[in-house]
Amino acid sequence: MADATPRRVSFLITGLGIGGAEMQLARLATALHARGWSVHVLALRELSGVGEDLRQANLPVQTLTPAGVRLGPRTLVALVRALRAQRPDCLVTFLLQANVIGRLAGAWCGVPVVSSIRNSRFGGDGRYGARIGDLLERITAPLSHAVVINAQSTAARVVARRVVAQRQVRVVGNALAPPAAALAAPERARLRSEFGLPEGAFVWLTAGRLQPQKNHLDLLEAFARHRQRTPEAHLLLAGEGPLEASLRARIEGLGLARTARLLGLRRDLPQVLHLADAFVLASRWEGLPNVVMEALAAGVPTLATPVGGIDELIEDGVSGWVAASADADDIASAMDRVTACSARERSIVAARGRARVVERYGLEAIVDGWTSVIEEALAPRGARRRA
Repeated sequence: MADATPRRVSFLITGLGIGGAEMQLARLATALHARGWSVHVLALRELSGVGEDLRQANLPVQTLTPAGVRLGPRTLVALVRALRAQRPDCLVTFLLQANVIGRLAGAWCGVPVVSSIRNSRFGGDGRYGARIGDLLERITAPLSHAVVINAQSTAARVVARRVVAQRQVRVVGNALAPPAAALAAPERARLRSEFGLPEGAFVWLTAGRLQPQKNHLDLLEAFARHRQRTPEAHLLLAGEGPLEASLRARIEGLGLARTARLLGLRRDLPQVLHLADAFVLASRWEGLPNVVMEALAAGVPTLATPVGGIDELIEDGVSGWVAASADADDIASAMDRVTACSARERSIVAARGRARVVERYGLEAIVDGWTSVIEEALAPRGARRRA
């Protein structure tokens, strides 16, 4: 829907690589631009990925810190200069470093700030941003008008840790991209053959950056145990990251060279999803994981660990499956539960998951939610109190 009063808004994020927060910023910025808003995107660092997509959509993108230079006072000064040149009505920040620097610059320039926290990191070291990150968020959060959090459960944990005051929290879910059309059976069979998947294989897919948060090493352990009971199972891992060498070594060590395969970064993930018989996310912490939403929307039977806002996406055994924990034994047991179901049972569960996520996280509704928070930040102070 078109907005009666188009605004000028600047977005600030730590970097514009490939990731959930980056994808959400891109969807929001692009949608507001389509509604007639004047949108600028600022990044503390240059990272290839989403930035190129934004530029192709004719959105101005500016990097504040040269390659190889650490973030510091010069970054803050560069942001202040950018805000004075752009003169936005509101600055919207994503991720810890951007939140902290953006709040300081917004206060300096008199620009209202809406911040965003994307996960609570309960499961890794038990802290959002670790101790220093908690402290920096806690000190600077009062400089934001509001802090948008993408899941109720994440919001509750962040408030319980006293990172953000309850009065500042606004919950707005992640925006779901329209799912790709399902592949026709002959095309699906052809692509599975290109991936080297034998006929009759039960194909698991996971996707995400190859880093400790995503728990790929334990997923491989779980898959090895699962294959003892489901020998036709195969596992595809899409993504790139610092753990690639460790994962290759673990695949060899577990004797999975023929059944577990690293795909690297896939920009065609919506199509790759349709090659899978089931999707699995083994993360140790999350906010509201985009990739799970995309798997559900694609109608793929989906299993995830009980982290972040997973309970808002999946009702165990009804719209998907949830492992008891992120440990290898519990992931393996949950994988066994999925494959023990008949194809028809999995299809029914997947259909419920698709209906649930499409209804709750449509792009227009989520953009409306963000628009309301931004407009609230720009309202006169008395009106803000009433809101």
